[in-house]
Amino acid sequence: MCCLIYSFKYFFAGEITIYRDNYLNNNAACPKTEYQYWVDTKENYGRYEWKITGGYFEKWGQRVTEIYEFNWANVTVIWNNV
Repeated sequence: MCCLIYSFKYFFAGEITIYRDNYLNNNAACPKTEYQYWVDTKENYGRYEWKITGGYFEKWGQRVTEIYEFNWANVTVIWNNV
């Protein structure tokens, strides 16, 4: 099972939408293919936290499964097997 999790250091009531490439609205993700995911930004958000299982993020040429950064509202994901 593949999973993409997003959180940030800010307390509020409500939901955050994770947006994705339009291609994924009608098609399945393909393994070993890059896809973009992002959230709306707000200046009162703190550090962004992205975590993934079943794939990895591309961050500065490195493959990572977690990203903890300020002002990091979008990620590139490569799924392993979906």
